[in-house]
Amino acid sequence: MLKVTPVCEGIGIGKIMIVEKQSLEYTPSLVTDTDAELKRFKAATEKFYRNKLKQIATLKRSAGEKESKILESHIQMIKEPCMSNEFETLIKKGLCAEAAVEKVCNMFIEIFSAAKDKIIRQRVEDVRDIGSEMLSILLGVDKVGISNVTENTVLVAKELTPSMIAQIGEQKIVGIVTESGGKTSHSAILTRALGIPTVLCVEYAEKLLKPGTTAIVDGTNGIVVSAPNSVMLKDYINRQAEFNNQRIQLEKFRGRATVSVDGTQYKLLCNIGNPDDAQKVLECDGEGVGLFRTEFLFMESKELPTEEEQFEAYKRAAVILK
Repeated sequence: MLKVTPVCEGIGIGKIMIVEKQSLEYTPSLVTDTDAELKRFKAATEKFYRNKLKQIATLKRSAGEKESKILESHIQMIKEPCMSNEFETLIKKGLCAEAAVEKVCNMFIEIFSAAKDKIIRQRVEDVRDIGSEMLSILLGVDKVGISNVTENTVLVAKELTPSMIAQIGEQKIVGIVTESGGKTSHSAILTRALGIPTVLCVEYAEKLLKPGTTAIVDGTNGIVVSAPNSVMLKDYINRQAEFNNQRIQLEKFRGRATVSVDGTQYKLLCNIGNPDDAQKVLECDGEGVGLFRTEFLFMESKELPTEEEQFEAYKRAAVILK
């Protein structure tokens, strides 16, 4: 039994599948025909856009409109002049496209890693995702495929990126275990949106958990059990049924007043990160906003938002919740 970081509550029971990371090794080289190399890089970028749009469409169907914006941010990031111009500058200096991608992405990884804000630090995951996808395109390496897994699969990986999670369609994946990640990372947000029991920071997960073995993923308490005995398996099957039944029972309270047993009236307030989240508050039967994480207005914009733009954002949220 492994005790780790819980991310998405629930209990998943299934067979382990190890997500093997493909090799993206290459031999760095200097190029003399920089125009041809720029053309190759731009072709790879266009393919990146096409792939990302497909992933966004899949994510919209499986997780929702709001969650798909996470992958839209990948397109925005790679189009950002401070990143795109740096790619081209290095290629014009004679670096091959692969080396340029790796060097620029590593630079941004260092910048985000040094940030004091935990949420900004976890954007490192997005930069790594962009870099590995661009390298796989440039090198002609097939991406890790998890869209055709069998029923009742528990995915185990060193790191599960937003692009990989976007491949998850039908609920064949019943649990996710990774060696790294954070509760506020984009991958964690997506697994919660998909409702897949998930735990993070399981050291040596790929070595400790064997493919094909039955595993229990307790996303509520942060527990992973490999090859459970019959008694433990039966216990967790009962817990799983109880958890699922509780969720069904909780739906009966949707639309009812937030009142304690002694008759005290409360307000159920939610935290949001952008105006569109206000709609989600209503969908979840919330009664208002407790905290508006306004830093996202700055992080999701190419330029500092003006006072008017910020006013409009707050106004939009207020109108939705009026």
